[in-house]
Amino acid sequence: MKQKPHLSAIICEYNPFHYGHQYHIKETRKQGATHIAAIMSGHFVQRGEPALLNKWARAEMALRNGVDLVLELPTPWAMASAEFFAAGGVALANAMGCVDSLSFGSESGNLSGLQAAAQALTLPDTLAMTKTYLKEGMPYAQAHVSAMRHISGEKAAGLLREPNNILATSYLKALTCSQTGIRPLAIQRKGAGHDSHSTNDRFASASLLRCRIYEGNFDCLSAWMPKSCLAVLQRETLRGQAPASLFNGERALLSHLRRLSPRHLASIQGVSEGLENRLYTAIRHSTTLEELFSVLKTKRYPLSRLRRMVMAAFLGLQKDIASGKPPYLRVLGFNQAGTEILRQMRTTARLPILMRAADRAKLSTVEKRVFDFECIATDLYALFCPVPQPCGSELTTNSIRVFSKD
Repeated sequence: MKQKPHLSAIICEYNPFHYGHQYHIKETRKQGATHIAAIMSGHFVQRGEPALLNKWARAEMALRNGVDLVLELPTPWAMASAEFFAAGGVALANAMGCVDSLSFGSESGNLSGLQAAAQALTLPDTLAMTKTYLKEGMPYAQAHVSAMRHISGEKAAGLLREPNNILATSYLKALTCSQTGIRPLAIQRKGAGHDSHSTNDRFASASLLRCRIYEGNFDCLSAWMPKSCLAVLQRETLRGQAPASLFNGERALLSHLRRLSPRHLASIQGVSEGLENRLYTAIRHSTTLEELFSVLKTKRYPLSRLRRMVMAAFLGLQKDIASGKPPYLRVLGFNQAGTEILRQMRTTARLPILMRAADRAKLSTVEKRVFDFECIATDLYALFCPVPQPCGSELTTNSIRVFSKD
């Protein structure tokens, strides 16, 4: 009897793709997935930085290592807090209309424990306690942990000390709020921890990989990245398109920031609680990005949020652009099995499907605003490449097809 199709979605960055990601995909298939769709960040990631490689190169890496279809998570949601990152990804999975499960990695791998923690985070008492700790000047993540400990005990609070567990609870809350019917699938993370610079056999963190790549130390990468991914990285490096780095565009970024008034900064995504004044002052006094982040950083605001805020100001990412849900399904790439998903999506999708730039014509005025912002983001991303690239690649690059087997 032919196996009934089961589509699992994975919300990801693949910055860059490594053996830990490959393991996650294989475990997802062991849990019954016949097809896998990745909903992947575009040119900017949650850290508030340009992705190491452009989105089409990263899509190719994924398609050569177990993913069948890659959709883009637009920048306004990709470069956001865990809550909005998860909400954007889940909204796109739901809009596909044919996703059976959402697979995500976590340090615990305990779905029932994560579900209990996600539910506890939405309780009125937990929310009220979190606000109390925030008023006392506690960072948001620490306030969450402290409130959870107070309301639900140390065991539940312990889950929120690990970054992938935090993201997992965000996925679970988004699934509950959207009432998608998509089943959550928790895969225990294997190997080095998030942002760790240690390794565990073949598993290294993306943070360590980026560090080695920026150092130009490619010799060690074969131990941690699939051969096909290393080939893509080397190809893009020879083209001068990788690795993209925040500091490649430092002068351009600082130049633009110096033109912005406090009023303009207040309209930027991620700027709240009067941060526009602190940001404006820091911009006026800083001559490097390192100095800018040093001046901005406080116990209350983690570096990741500040980087997102600064990058949003550079890109012109205003709060109202991401006030709703992602408005379209942008296909970055697919393989043979991916064509089967796309065929099904033609009848099930609840949003326009964009295969090429000309499909912009399908969009409403509001939807076009997000697409047009993505065009700007891509043009500015080109300034962070080792060799700056010209404008227009968003309008000239169509969905990639990967049908060969490595």
